[in-house]
Amino acid sequence: SISLYAGVGEKLQRRDAVIYLWRYNNRSGKTVSTKNGNISSADSKQHYEKTCFTDVDPTAYYAPAVKWALENGVTKGISGNCNKENLNGSGVFGSTNANTTTRAEFITMLWRMKGQPSPNPGGDTRDFKDVTKTLDSGAESWYYDAVKWARSVGLTNGTGENEFTPNGECTREQAISILCRLDGYCKIEDSKNAIKALQSH
Repeated sequence: SISLYAGVGEKLQRRDAVIYLWRYNNRSGKTVSTKNGNISSADSKQHYEKTCFTDVDPTAYYAPAVKWALENGVTKGISGNCNKENLNGSGVFGSTNANTTTRAEFITMLWRMKGQPSPNPGGDTRDFKDVTKTLDSGAESWYYDAVKWARSVGLTNGTGENEFTPNGECTREQAISILCRLDGYCKIEDSKNAIKALQSH
């Protein structure tokens, strides 16, 4: 089972996004309440291992999750060259309250955690109107493949009118609902029971 602080309507900070994914990936009776910064003693052994993110205190409650996310290619931070391929680099993770997670960021982190799978050909493989292979800047979209996969396996149906709203802020409730759908415990429209479902499995 896994217990996560839902905070219905609350914005999901980047530090808590990686905690959600870390706990989900390693769940086996572990508990976390990121509202109060609680962390189990079983996880504390990693607390004093530094990363190349200059804004992550190695003693912070979220440090083990950030270290896991970095070493497994789940995140590259928001600036610098600290990443899985360059663990001796230097970068910024984005660990303050102001560093919230966008919907595109959370889906992309989840996609990377799952090994960057291809879309399910038997699922809904349509593109959202606001998710294209090329960004407005002309650069290749870093979240296109992740969102396409997520839709094809039933993790999201967007925000309405065939839009995903990639730059919209992800809420804690949305993140929990997506994780619940990933395990097949919740239907795509069943966000209210996501927390209860994850706690009971």
